[in-house]
Amino acid sequence: MTTTTALSADPALPSTVEPFTVEPAATWDTAAYRGVCGECGDRTSKKGSERKAAAAIVDHLRNAHGYRP
Repeated sequence: MTTTTALSADPALPSTVEPFTVEPAATWDTAAYRGVCGECGDRTSKKGSERKAAAAIVDHLRNAHGYRP
């Protein structure tokens, strides 16, 4: 299952770009999820919950692209 999550209505964020998606990752024996940046395609993988992967990719959006929700 892929979850697409939008940041709050941010005028700096183009409406045609999905901010990020979170998808299951088959990289570890335990549950893992991967966040995919909608801007540059960068991926972050986190062991554990989908929430952790979403938090990691939001941090990427803030640090790399300057988005503020």
